[in-house]
Amino acid sequence: MLGLYKQARGFLLSVFAEVKRVEWPKRGEVIFNSIIVFVLAVVFSIFFLVVDQTIIFLLRWGLGYGYE
Repeated sequence: MLGLYKQARGFLLSVFAEVKRVEWPKRGEVIFNSIIVFVLAVVFSIFFLVVDQTIIFLLRWGLGYGYE
């Protein structure tokens, strides 16, 4: 049981040492990347909305479904 404790302690010490060496992003980088992700999500959602509505229109027009 003591060997397991030493292994766990050694692992945690190496994890903490590695976390200290990580170069974390600056606040501005995080904000900029968040804005880019939000803008792209909006653009792609609008794109897929247009594509979806076009496909629905073409199917209804071609099959005559939904027009009475």
